[in-house]
Amino acid sequence: MPPGQRQLPAITTQPGNGMERRIEAVVEFAHELYRVLSSGPQDAPAIDALVDQISKHIDKLHVFNQKYLPGLSGDPEIDNQGRRLWNISTTLRQECDPASKRLGRLCVYARVLAFHLLAISRPKENCRAHDMIHLLKLALKAARNCIGSSGPHFYAHETSYTSVPALATLVLQKAADYKGCLQDLAPRLPKDDADACNCLEIEYFIVRTALSWAENRLDVADHMFTKAECLHKFLTPEYAESLADVLYEIGKTSNARANYPIAIKWLERANEIINGQNLEALSREGRELRLAILQALVTALLGTATPDSLGQAKNYVDFMEVELGNKLVVSLLRLDLLQKIPAEVFDSEGYAEVLRRIIRNFNSSDAGFKLIIHHIRKLHDKSPSIGCAVLDDFIMALVGADNSDWMERAVVTRMWMIIGHRDSVDAINDLQGVFSYLTKPLSAEAAAAAQVLIWKKLESNYSLSRFDLAEKWGNCFFAPLQETVWKLRSYLAFKVAIRIEDRVLAEQCLRTVSAAPGHIDYLGACIAESQKVGDIFCAITALKKLHEKYEYKEPNPIHLPALFRFVLALQEQKQNPDIRKLFDVDELEWFSRNAYNLALKNTATWELRLVVRMLTSCVGIICQFPPDVGSQVELSLKKPFSRFIIASALVSLARTQDNVEKRRHDYVIMREHVMAFDGELPGYLPHLDEQSRDDMIRKHATLLTFDFEAAIFLGQWDDLGGIVQRAVTCRSITAYQAMADSLLRAQAPGQALYSTIRKIVNEIWVLESFDAMKLAKYTRCMFQATLPLDDGLAMKLLDEACSKVRELRESEAHWPQEELEWMATTAFNHAIDCYSAREIERARDWATKAINLSHYCEDEGSGLERTLQDKFLRLNFGAAEPS
Repeated sequence: MPPGQRQLPAITTQPGNGMERRIEAVVEFAHELYRVLSSGPQDAPAIDALVDQISKHIDKLHVFNQKYLPGLSGDPEIDNQGRRLWNISTTLRQECDPASKRLGRLCVYARVLAFHLLAISRPKENCRAHDMIHLLKLALKAARNCIGSSGPHFYAHETSYTSVPALATLVLQKAADYKGCLQDLAPRLPKDDADACNCLEIEYFIVRTALSWAENRLDVADHMFTKAECLHKFLTPEYAESLADVLYEIGKTSNARANYPIAIKWLERANEIINGQNLEALSREGRELRLAILQALVTALLGTATPDSLGQAKNYVDFMEVELGNKLVVSLLRLDLLQKIPAEVFDSEGYAEVLRRIIRNFNSSDAGFKLIIHHIRKLHDKSPSIGCAVLDDFIMALVGADNSDWMERAVVTRMWMIIGHRDSVDAINDLQGVFSYLTKPLSAEAAAAAQVLIWKKLESNYSLSRFDLAEKWGNCFFAPLQETVWKLRSYLAFKVAIRIEDRVLAEQCLRTVSAAPGHIDYLGACIAESQKVGDIFCAITALKKLHEKYEYKEPNPIHLPALFRFVLALQEQKQNPDIRKLFDVDELEWFSRNAYNLALKNTATWELRLVVRMLTSCVGIICQFPPDVGSQVELSLKKPFSRFIIASALVSLARTQDNVEKRRHDYVIMREHVMAFDGELPGYLPHLDEQSRDDMIRKHATLLTFDFEAAIFLGQWDDLGGIVQRAVTCRSITAYQAMADSLLRAQAPGQALYSTIRKIVNEIWVLESFDAMKLAKYTRCMFQATLPLDDGLAMKLLDEACSKVRELRESEAHWPQEELEWMATTAFNHAIDCYSAREIERARDWATKAINLSHYCEDEGSGLERTLQDKFLRLNFGAAEPS
């Protein structure tokens, strides 16, 4: 355990019989939890275990909260523990580091537990209106915490009994009860309390809208928004900001998923709500939210890119420009709008004018510099001359700036633009004009980039026999240069010398290159250039220089550029089998061994992509071995080990990659290596000893979990079942559990989720003896994951669970009581959601099945079946519309 962290004490409760004992156990647990939270817990594994315990107690209290409990309801001790736990969780949440996701989740769960304790201690049957209003406020606050904490970072470590969105559902069910009671009391309440009830009802529907969005149920979110909108006359600026914020988040998320029509609908609603208030009455955050909504709305309209949407986007940008002036955000939206205009009518001058406005207000930051250069390049693509003119303005603005790196990068970019134009004396004069802006020599890196660009023009003109232009470009090699640039300058001069057959100049350049430190790369390049033009004399001279330097000591065993050239030569040989073989088996083995060893040696220091490239070369070399000697080398296992490391590296790169296309590419290449490993594995296993065979099978299981993860990201849902089947021979429960975790975290289509999870559970069943407890747990996990995506499949699972419970009841085994109560309660809650969305028949089916399942609960005074039946009757299915 890291220094300074304290081990969390174990929290235990005494088992008891009956409802009173079980609630007393929860109160004892809450007392000990308060003590643990007061000490500031830090240990991650202990926090996860603690969250799991809290979750189970929440589920118990939720069931008990459905009815009045004589002797417990109104107990001051329960009320006291609830208040203390609520306050400490609030304080801890405010003080904890926002990056501490586990601790934040613990605070959310503790607050929900505290709310349920307070709800039991203050039953609505004898609760005053003022207290009920207070409890409704707490319920909505707890639900908001849950929804705000249900982002992807929570699911990465989700080990708890009840998911965070499910917690919000439990709390909101209780909030709905309070809301209903207050509506009945409204005619007899004082005006202040009545106004508070109206506002809380709006907030209830706001939170329900947010929860439906978090669960990806936009149809229900749409219905809940309509409910809130009907109460718009009661909207205060504070509640208007809250509602607009929820609508903005829905729209922003839809933008990120490129679902622009949905984004436009929700963002227009947000814009209408926020602008329906007196702008002077909005808070500072509210005014910032209003700007963010407009920005997101323009982005969505631009994403749709229809003539009508582009016209709307222009109107919004014009409005923002009038209201906000030349703010950067408005200018960037204007640029995005101009980019959407077809190329044939692109407004280059308008684009340039916006860029010049941004340049005039340049904030002297690296991010600002990159932004301007990025848009200048875009302008240059559409209109090269205007792009160059704007860059010249920017370079002039940078004169005298403290950051010389910006000037160098801008000058090199301007050179790149010049070199991309048609060859002329004017282009060379423009280049000399760019150099005039420099007040000191370029750095080594910038000078190298500049000379490479100039060399391209020199070489192209020389090859076309335009010697006058080639000479003028050559004269652009400028001085003074820093010493670190000598190597590159000498190498470029060497390339000129061997083309004009000036051996004296070539030898002088080789001496300069070899005298500089770290010259091996350039000497190797000189050798290659000599061979390219057929000058064997210069090639031998360069080899002698290499030998002189390393006569008594050996450099690195292999040279990376040489290896890549070698691979290209092999590819040429593979495509032209009739040409003479370039390398014999011993040489191939030498290259493959050194490529493999070099990659392993530098795995900890190189960037992962370099390791991938080196090992890919190794695999490519091994694949060139003649078939008749394959077994001699293949048994070295370098190829499967290389594929394993490549796949592992690509997964690591993909997981940390922000660019979606690069991430997709990494996963695609990784899947190719896994498939190749699959195909090659049977040829290795018979030749391995038991320990090596087990290790290879473990590697195979790991690769299949990577393959499963990649297929999910790529949306290749039909491949998932096949991957599960390929993993059968590995006999790895860990691999199946990892696959299940990946699938449960993904937003998979309902049928794919259902069928794949079923296959995974069946395979785990074969490997691990299932008892009733494990069967119930897996059924609940499948039900919980499937319900938000496809409630038809979830209903099928509910039927299966009911059938299995009935079978187990006739044997000595029993379905765990808590699992049974949880599934029945969740199913009934879903029925209520369907009822609220006016899906009356669907609601009736779900409610009936929930009651059927609750019939098998061991009563112990809980009366869950009777409670659900009472609620079913209160739903009034005979009415034309839900009340």
